[in-house]
Amino acid sequence: METIIIDEKRKEAWDQYVQHHPGSIAWQSYGWSTVLRKHYPVTFLPLAVTNGSGIRGVLPLYRIGTKRGRNILMSVPYAVAGGILADDDATEAMLAEKAVSLAAEFGSRRVALKQYKRKIAGNFLSDEGFYNRELDISRGLAAVWEDLDARNRRQITEARDCRLVLAHPMSDTRLFYKLLLQHHHRKGIPCVSRAWIEDLIRFELYSAALLVLKGRPVAGTLVKQFKDTVSFPFTCIARDDAEHRRYAYDLYWKLIARFNAQGTRIYHSGRIPADNDTDVYRLGWGGQRYGYYYQYYPGGGAVRSESARKGRKRELFEALWRHMPVAIAGQLGPSIVRHFP
Repeated sequence: METIIIDEKRKEAWDQYVQHHPGSIAWQSYGWSTVLRKHYPVTFLPLAVTNGSGIRGVLPLYRIGTKRGRNILMSVPYAVAGGILADDDATEAMLAEKAVSLAAEFGSRRVALKQYKRKIAGNFLSDEGFYNRELDISRGLAAVWEDLDARNRRQITEARDCRLVLAHPMSDTRLFYKLLLQHHHRKGIPCVSRAWIEDLIRFELYSAALLVLKGRPVAGTLVKQFKDTVSFPFTCIARDDAEHRRYAYDLYWKLIARFNAQGTRIYHSGRIPADNDTDVYRLGWGGQRYGYYYQYYPGGGAVRSESARKGRKRELFEALWRHMPVAIAGQLGPSIVRHFP
């Protein structure tokens, strides 16, 4: 077996491997690199272990620059996961070793692997500060309902009298992006560009959904579908109050019910901090808990991990961002987001 870089001529073999591997996720696809390269200064290094007749494992590695001028190798930047996918431990080790050797070749001081469910062996520092829940929605909807926390069921029940209308999929992204930008601004967080959202939808992995009350969008989300799974990233609400948080619960439930009827198997909660410090409507949906393992090489030094981006400086930044006019925040946000892959 040998570890090679797969070129464009063999990308179909790569994507077939990803499509058929039971542990694969969307961002490990070869085609995803076209979206990233359009918006961010990354170099795609699609590593694969082959045995002559086929692929035994893949690592979608990207070379990126940082704001301090250093370059790192990461899988997959600007996504929550997308690490090594392999048939066995030996193949996994070969891919990890190749990533480390490439880092030395490129003069990089760091390799970052965004693993989901499986931790890689070796001299890696592991950040285990996030998890995901996988809820089986292929059963009857009544059984899914029983898996929800009492709070979720109560919020959904109370929202039934509000005459909320689900619009999905949305071909016009303007209303969704306006809601998303205002939501991020209110939370003090820079927002991605509208062009990024549009390209996610154009890639046909994502679609936009809005919940409308009397013609007014009150909650929205992107819907990400891959194989037999669905998740709801970039969720946003028009105002941060109890009423609109209730609308978000209703939005999730309406979408879960729709995908249940379509035969989708798993609803992913998406990345959630281990301390559950996130929007409350993202919690309480039940399902099996699995960890993310953000692993960094070398493992001996101090590394600013993904889950450690909190503290006084972060609080001050968020406060300043909230006081900035929304229009200016919308212009500056994408340039800031690119520094946090």
